[in-house]
Amino acid sequence: MSILSNFITKWGILFRVLIYLVASAIALYLFPREGKFKYEFQKGEPWAYDLLIAPFNFPIYKTEKELTAERDTLLKDYAPYYVIDTSFYANIQPQIESKFNTEWQKIRIKDTLRYDTLYYGALSSLMSSVDEVYKQGIISFAEQNRLSINGTSNITVVTRNFARKMPVTQVLNPRTAYEYITQSISQLKASHPEVFAVTQRMDLNNYLQSNITLNKELSDKARNELLVNISETSGLVQSGERIVDRGEIIRESTYKIIESYKREYEQKVGAPEKRLSLMAGQAVLILLLLGSLLLFLNLYRKDIFNEVKSIVFIYLNILAFVLFASLIHKLPYWTIYMLPFAIVPITLRTFFDSRTAIFVNTITVVLVSFFAASSFVFILLQITAGIAGAFSLKDLYKRDQLAKASGVIFLIYSIMYVSIHLIQEGDIKTINPFYFALFGVNGILLLFAYYIIYFEEKVFGYLSDVTLMELSDNNNELLRKLSERAPGTFQHTIMVSNLAQEAALRTNGNPLLARTGALYHDIGKIANPVFFTENQTGGISPHDSMEYKDSAKVIVDHV
Repeated sequence: MSILSNFITKWGILFRVLIYLVASAIALYLFPREGKFKYEFQKGEPWAYDLLIAPFNFPIYKTEKELTAERDTLLKDYAPYYVIDTSFYANIQPQIESKFNTEWQKIRIKDTLRYDTLYYGALSSLMSSVDEVYKQGIISFAEQNRLSINGTSNITVVTRNFARKMPVTQVLNPRTAYEYITQSISQLKASHPEVFAVTQRMDLNNYLQSNITLNKELSDKARNELLVNISETSGLVQSGERIVDRGEIIRESTYKIIESYKREYEQKVGAPEKRLSLMAGQAVLILLLLGSLLLFLNLYRKDIFNEVKSIVFIYLNILAFVLFASLIHKLPYWTIYMLPFAIVPITLRTFFDSRTAIFVNTITVVLVSFFAASSFVFILLQITAGIAGAFSLKDLYKRDQLAKASGVIFLIYSIMYVSIHLIQEGDIKTINPFYFALFGVNGILLLFAYYIIYFEEKVFGYLSDVTLMELSDNNNELLRKLSERAPGTFQHTIMVSNLAQEAALRTNGNPLLARTGALYHDIGKIANPVFFTENQTGGISPHDSMEYKDSAKVIVDHV
């Protein structure tokens, strides 16, 4: 027995407490250092606490919806800056003239004077039109489409030190530039059709390239100048001012004030001078939650409690999601609703039981709720989805089971979100479809549970239903060898496995585990198959010529 095994055996309880304390310390380190608001409230619901009076002055912050509306209004006048490259025409001019000369030589005009007059007139008219479109600027189709998708109606075109504002619809692209040139020289069609034909044969569209490019620096500067004057606040609440009283319905205006108070409150509680008290409160909470898990295992799941690796495994699952939540909490445009928390009950249900899976999921969700903007909504969503995950994936031995469980969890998320939104807002039209996209991402990430379970199985030495299915496959190398070397034993094994499976089904056991175990219960007979009755033929037995002790030893050794 190793030194570590001796230590665990002798100091079992202390070792488990040490694991618990280390896990608690890691969780405390990952926890946010902002304070947590002491009230839970929902828009449209009555205020459940005593009269709330502002304890200090604080600004009333605008909602994200209001800020977005203000930004959209201001950005209607935003015209990104595009610079015209004037060198394009100089580079393309010789090519156009060369092509024009080549096509012109095909015209048969005997009058030299008229020939020269037409030549220079047509060339001058053509080059003047090309010069004009390049000076006006040609934008690429892709850039014009991007502006259209972004809803940009105007751009500012810069030529050297001169800037002009233009509607996007009036900016030339290669097609409209070609049409403009063709229209400019169309007067030749009636008077000199042979000359007009020259310009038609030139394939002018090959010489029309975009010469307008976005100047990101100037554009960003102009955009920031428009947005810098937007104020995040829309008023001020004075110290001692009444905010809301018990039983009052929290309307939109009151909700905004309470949210503003919450924001300021959490910043003040998380201030450096209160950091120690904040961490002390967090430490007590974490110790209680993780300690209750240890107590639950000791009381109700002794088999898990007695295995140190199982305790480590469960705590690692919890800490992994606390870590992910901590990382996402620091990123500006990410949300913890993207994290597939249902992986916790799914993986634990695979190796243990539903009750343990749901208990661990509840503790994980409560811990991570301190990273969520609305703890109540977050806990409600995640616990419900976790329960659905634990019960929708009873056995993981079919590939489509995880996909079905993922679909069920997505549906539960969506239904719960719509229900909560209707309670808060009372209007289904204001539902944000972005959350359904988040739930979809969550569901897709859940599919990776298959690989996570495989990894955890190999690292911690657990046995999943997937592995049992692989082991119970008759094409498995060892079972195939049994059927070849000891066909009688193989047939006996199949019958025993069927009986074991049926017995497990009748007694609410694990039929897959019983069947797989039965398939291998006589695998040792491969070494000496003819020493066992079911593999003997012709009534000849090698035991007839052996001593009783030797005969018994051969039979016992197959175990």
